[in-house]
Amino acid sequence: MKLRRILALCGAGLLILLFVLALVLAVSGAAANTLMAVFFAILFISVVGYAMALMLRVLRRGKEDAKEDSEGGRKS
Repeated sequence: MKLRRILALCGAGLLILLFVLALVLAVSGAAANTLMAVFFAILFISVVGYAMALMLRVLRRGKEDAKEDSEGGRKS
């Protein structure tokens, strides 16, 4: 559980750093390609994180269902 919390904090820190970087680049007048790359990284990391969490939730539910079936916990 502690590892999951550390990874979540690292991910949140990375996203905050990317938002600050985007703000600094926008204010300083950086090239449009650089700014678009930062926006893409923000979007990509967010979508991949959400997809991984969703997959983990679905796969865990499948394991629990398989465990109940193998135990023969049929109620009649």
